[in-house]
Amino acid sequence: MRLFTGIALAPDIARSVELLVDQLRPLANINWSPPGNYHVTTKFIGHWSEDNLPALDSALAAVSRRGGFEISVAGLGFFPHHLAPKVIFAGILGPPALRALAQAIDEAAATAGCPRETRDYSPHLTLARIENARLKTQNIARLRECLTSNMPAHDFGTFSVTEFHLYLSEPGPSGSLYTPLRTYPVC
Repeated sequence: MRLFTGIALAPDIARSVELLVDQLRPLANINWSPPGNYHVTTKFIGHWSEDNLPALDSALAAVSRRGGFEISVAGLGFFPHHLAPKVIFAGILGPPALRALAQAIDEAAATAGCPRETRDYSPHLTLARIENARLKTQNIARLRECLTSNMPAHDFGTFSVTEFHLYLSEPGPSGSLYTPLRTYPVC
């Protein structure tokens, strides 16, 4: 099984993101994220044995309930940068509680045998992935131009975070399908 933890978007925020992606999709033939997959990753776990799922579930259930908080989805960007993008994303603006939740999840998963994160936590909402190197430089010029002119201005809204999920990621013909396996309250 391939797993990660994340925060699902509120339905109105997800719909707002979906409307923008519907406008952008004709500008480039790249791997756009399906609306049902919109989430904010808090911990990538990777391949995990089904036999060890109870230990992971127990560890995640023990993450301290620190109280809910709000996050905003605003701005657009490219990873690693606009000249050679691999990912197009919407920014996530959250209080220190978001980073604290990601750290607590990382620590809990480590007690179940998952390697700790080595990179700084960088919350974002993946809108698309660009796999083909040729597409990165040639076929996304219109998309890059559109996004660059709208990057800071896009505000999708704010929502309350009251839970996080353990997701199963399964490959499919048009990209991975994300299914919540468990839900854990944060307040």
